[in-house]
Amino acid sequence: MKTKKPPKKKSKAQERIGREGYHLPKRSEHEQLEGLNEDLQDAWRTLRRFLMSLGNQEVRTSHRSIMFARKTCYVFVRPKKAFIELNFFLPRSLQSEFIKKVTPVSKTKWVHVLQLKHSDQVEEPLTDWIREAFEVSG
Repeated sequence: MKTKKPPKKKSKAQERIGREGYHLPKRSEHEQLEGLNEDLQDAWRTLRRFLMSLGNQEVRTSHRSIMFARKTCYVFVRPKKAFIELNFFLPRSLQSEFIKKVTPVSKTKWVHVLQLKHSDQVEEPLTDWIREAFEVSG
């Protein structure tokens, strides 16, 4: 006769998913940008205008981010209270004082994270990097 194993204890993440559901409700761009100060609103408008000028793409929102994609995602933003977190994907790792963090996400792709605080930051070399990310995304 086989003895039954005691049930596995759920992780904190599994418990949270059970309570809240796996997916948080989607929030529109407007909802995510509500409450940002004027400098951040201006930085967002400048960034979005530049991203949309690159060409045909899809814009999707989730609970905390706004994603821009062609065949694959090339950039996404997470609006925060004090800055807009900008994440873009390149097939190489960059070293720059503007970039806060670089993390490999696959064998051939790195995510680069930086903080936008003002519209003046949406210029070279950032625009060159984002253009490159757009071109390699599909």
